[in-house]
Amino acid sequence: KGDFSDWSQYVEIFGQPMRIAKYYAHDVKTKQELSGVLRDAGSSLALMIPKQAEFELLDGKVSNGDGQLQERLKNACNNEMSVVVLGNTETTSNDNGGSNAKAKEQGKQQLDITKDDVVFVRNILNTPKFLQILASYGFQVEGCEFTVEEEIDVNELMIRSQVDSTIKATGLPIADDYFYETYHIPKPDNYDELKAKAEEDRIAKQQPPTPDPSERPGEKPKKKKPAPGNMKLSVWKQFRHNMADFFDPAHY
Repeated sequence: KGDFSDWSQYVEIFGQPMRIAKYYAHDVKTKQELSGVLRDAGSSLALMIPKQAEFELLDGKVSNGDGQLQERLKNACNNEMSVVVLGNTETTSNDNGGSNAKAKEQGKQQLDITKDDVVFVRNILNTPKFLQILASYGFQVEGCEFTVEEEIDVNELMIRSQVDSTIKATGLPIADDYFYETYHIPKPDNYDELKAKAEEDRIAKQQPPTPDPSERPGEKPKKKKPAPGNMKLSVWKQFRHNMADFFDPAHY
């Protein structure tokens, strides 16, 4: 606080050229005219001293014709406000040698701070004292509360979906409402009906197949005999069969 106070005072005094007007101590009229001239000539620092007096500035200042003194003060104020409000400086400027990677990382931190601020404000608005103030102005606040419409962060949901899938794969029971609320999915009106049907399908898949009534319990199923035309012949019988088909037409 003291640093900025001294800096701002220094800029106020030496940020613009100083004007010095001298007059004779006994000449009151000239002093009054000089005061009016300096006042009408602008707001820069002006001094009026008698000619008999000696005035010397021993501040060691340098020329500020390019306005760098004010520029540095302005940048310093912006950086401090960014740290106080946003928690970082990389998402607003790169005066401190910033980079894209640093901006992304500090942007995540800024988002976390913003979420905390939103929760803090929401809690303040829902306090009984504030609701009582609203009721005194005629607002119907009985049974009501302030809520915040959250924006969907796609990158955050993608990372969270991977974690949820891993947890669900372990068999840990997770309520369906958690997924509806987390991923902002509208819950169907016939949710109970769809849930019951899905449960019936799951149970049906787990049940063993219905046995054949013609088979006795514990008896291995009988192999069906192939039809005569579908019997598989040995190599020798297949050769004799082909030869018979060849010579039979020649006999006739």
